[in-house]
Amino acid sequence: MSPSWDESPEWQRVSAIQGVRKALEGATPEQLHQDWCDFKTSDGWVYGPVKDEAAKTHPCLMSYRDLPPEQRRKDALFAAIVAALTSEESHDG
Repeated sequence: MSPSWDESPEWQRVSAIQGVRKALEGATPEQLHQDWCDFKTSDGWVYGPVKDEAAKTHPCLMSYRDLPPEQRRKDALFAAIVAALTSEESHDG
């Protein structure tokens, strides 16, 4: 289970904020994933069969087209949630 926002490491909060900003700019799920990969690799992360914070490995560090369908859906859902929470209609009542 992931830690709460306040207990999350700084890098995790920065990554989440960057993802929301990209989604607000209209990034596609594929672009969101690529940006996430770029963020991770710039911090020294590499592909690995399991997520390991100490070793900086993650199984989703691959091209979007090679991601399992559930991971692609997660990127699309993230973009949809950001759009829904920031749409004009959501603020009208």
